[in-house]
Amino acid sequence: MLSRLGDVGLDTSSSAGFALPLGSDLVDQIRGALALAAGGRRRTRMRLKRDPSVPCPLATTEILPALVMDFLDLEDRGALACACSAAADAWHSPFLWRELVVPLHYDTLNGCIERMPDNLPVRTVIRMWPEVFDEGLPRDMSFGGLWCDRVRGVRIDKCVHVIGTRAAGGAPGTVLRSTEGDAVQVVPGGEGSIIEDVAVEATRFACHAVSVHAGDVTLRRVDAQATGMNGIGVLVKNEAKRVIVEDCDLHDCRGCGSMLSYGAGPVTFRRSRIERNGWSGVGMFAATEAVFEDATLEGNKLYAIGAAQDADVECKGATSMEGNRCGDVHRYLATQLHHGYHISGHYI
Repeated sequence: MLSRLGDVGLDTSSSAGFALPLGSDLVDQIRGALALAAGGRRRTRMRLKRDPSVPCPLATTEILPALVMDFLDLEDRGALACACSAAADAWHSPFLWRELVVPLHYDTLNGCIERMPDNLPVRTVIRMWPEVFDEGLPRDMSFGGLWCDRVRGVRIDKCVHVIGTRAAGGAPGTVLRSTEGDAVQVVPGGEGSIIEDVAVEATRFACHAVSVHAGDVTLRRVDAQATGMNGIGVLVKNEAKRVIVEDCDLHDCRGCGSMLSYGAGPVTFRRSRIERNGWSGVGMFAATEAVFEDATLEGNKLYAIGAAQDADVECKGATSMEGNRCGDVHRYLATQLHHGYHISGHYI
């Protein structure tokens, strides 16, 4: 418990007991909370003053339950919140959700995000161990119509910062794998999320490694691969604005390395490698916008970039487009579009 007090700005290193720093706004607050727990003060529900080191204030009756719940996994936290009104109030405190660890707090990333409260005022950091996490649902485990309603892959509908673990040599040691549905979906509610240092794999037909349906999302050092037919490495939908794909590797997908749906963007591909994909490296539909900064688009089976006539393509720095079978940048007419992907006998 003393170590958790240290997390909110208290000096717990003194051998004579923990000492409160001079000038700290928490001095009277913590003393009052401890006295309240001992029954030494009148039981009033006071709100703590705002302290820069604490994301959001806790009521005095919430401090000790929050400190206890901080040691528990998410299932036990939920059980305690149902059994105790003070714990139920503490459940919604950002103090509890400043950082989580998968699989320590929960077995999967999707389950961890599902159990977080909605509308937290801070971005929760979720650290992941170097393991393979099977986030999808295999088709043979479904039961009739229930399969249609199951969440497949990771659904990010809250603002989170997912940090994986890199293996020796710099490759991602954390792998998110889906055998049914998109492996990672960032949907409305997940605006401002960051995903870094993970490998993402999708294996099912027409399923994508990462699909982005929300704005201000950053992918950093993400290795994305979609091996199912028509699979896209990073699919950016029209709701997604100001997306950054930084130092990522989008490779060996059966479809495009990345595809921008109608009106998506701007999307910035910064120092990213988009290689050996079954269609073009990046496919851009009408009214999309993409910036390529020091990016590498090489060895793709069609073009480096297949873009609509009105798509905005900007290349900066040492962007490389070599070894693409059909050429570098290909412009097609919107009237040539047929069934979403097929264009004049070719896929974009």
